[in-house]
Amino acid sequence: MLSGSLALFDRALKTEASGLRGHLLRLGFAGFIEVALLIAAATSLSLGAPGLAFFENICWLNVVFISLAAVSLFATAVTEEKEEGTLGLLRMANVGRAALMLGKSTSRLVAALLLLGVQMPFVLLAITLGGVLIGQITAAFVCLAAYLILVANLGLLWSVLCRRSATAAFWTGASLVVYFALPPVVGFLGQVLVQITGPVGWAVAIKENGADRAAEFGVPHRLNEIFQTGFAEGVWCPQVGFCLAAGLACFAAAWICFERFADADRAAAPDRGLAGRASSKNPSDRSRPRKRPIAWKEYRFLVGGGRGLALRFVGLLTVLGVIIGYMIYEEGVSRIQPRDWGNVLGIWAMGCVAAMAADSLFLATRILNEELKWNTLGNLLLLPKSTSSLVLGKIEGAVFALIPALVCGLAGLGGFVLLGHPSAIDEVMRGIVSPITWAFVAGWLLYLTIVAYLSTVVRYGATVLGVIVYCVGGYALSPVFLVAAAVGGVTDSGEVAAVPIAAVLAALTVGGVVLCIKRFESLGER
Repeated sequence: MLSGSLALFDRALKTEASGLRGHLLRLGFAGFIEVALLIAAATSLSLGAPGLAFFENICWLNVVFISLAAVSLFATAVTEEKEEGTLGLLRMANVGRAALMLGKSTSRLVAALLLLGVQMPFVLLAITLGGVLIGQITAAFVCLAAYLILVANLGLLWSVLCRRSATAAFWTGASLVVYFALPPVVGFLGQVLVQITGPVGWAVAIKENGADRAAEFGVPHRLNEIFQTGFAEGVWCPQVGFCLAAGLACFAAAWICFERFADADRAAAPDRGLAGRASSKNPSDRSRPRKRPIAWKEYRFLVGGGRGLALRFVGLLTVLGVIIGYMIYEEGVSRIQPRDWGNVLGIWAMGCVAAMAADSLFLATRILNEELKWNTLGNLLLLPKSTSSLVLGKIEGAVFALIPALVCGLAGLGGFVLLGHPSAIDEVMRGIVSPITWAFVAGWLLYLTIVAYLSTVVRYGATVLGVIVYCVGGYALSPVFLVAAAVGGVTDSGEVAAVPIAAVLAALTVGGVVLCIKRFESLGER
């Protein structure tokens, strides 16, 4: 019985161990750490504790990678079988839920733990650079391993509950946001309870100490404790216990819910969701492709059409309402000045920029991968259009998804300038035309291009793998950055230094688009 449940798990581990892709990923990660170690050693003369700085950077880098793996690697464990219509076949072959959960999710967890463990020999060298002890390294890796177990089983739970990978990734990411935002949320709830119940002892305790107690279960708080000089605590802490208990609870919940949601296989055609459905049964009321069928297809089905844009507007306006409600609760309507309203709109504008970045990343992971997932690439290439026009048409249709965040962001920026910050218009205009801004934009576009290309190479994990490729590429381009820094130092201008960086990143982005087109064409010929 047990051997049957572990059969898929054993096969997945053997495939991971013998596959070239896994070895290259671990080798690339180890190489990235080694380069970072060499940089730390080179700057040891100017830093008081270069080993501690190197150790902190590696730990926070792991937190980012693990969080990205949650939404791109673990959240697709079961949903990819649902989307491909193979979950029912596995069930018919008497593959039980234990075998599926261990083989599809726990095997990925083991592979991720191995990727975490391969860093240990390199991080131990930070001790020789100074500022780090072996106890700190051990405690940090136990903290990261516990967090990895939590996100793996959290992604498994949402992968069991959801029908589509995009939905599972969204709810996994939202759950992680709640986890990291737990301390301020608990503090805010404590204030609300005191207002409702009065100065009751337990409500006052939640208000005064709730945020600090909740922070003890978080990874940032634990890592900051470990980074302190003289750290002498053990590896066990509330954060480790909470992550392990929550991970076990998520696995148990996925086990219980598996039978209920196991039959949610995909249909013969892609599930377009509520936003992609026709708004009327009358064919004359449905939108038409007209002269740009490829752009219409992406706008209609990937973006969600008019309903997708409306949902994005509603989400952004809801965020604005939450921010306004919190400010009214904190300050009171009578104490709020016009400048305060301007600050709220400025914060909302920054949130719109973050929403635009998140939406663009979501589109980059799907814009090419959807054709492979639903086996529509061959039919698409049969159209009397060149491959470049097809890819550019897909980009044209996907860009419509960024309109709500762009419009709301400009509205929030305009309100920020008009309500008490008229002098900020000059700063805003200088920021828009600054080469530094365009360097950041070019860098983000390059990352999106890398993710779009990798989404055609790997079935999952394109976001995480894209971060690794991007960081390794950044080290490869370090001579360009050094030349730019030298130019900026001579001219005493950061904007002058950003010009060659923006140009190089823009050229790499164009080259990446060309590679995506070539990749798209080669996949269609198979």
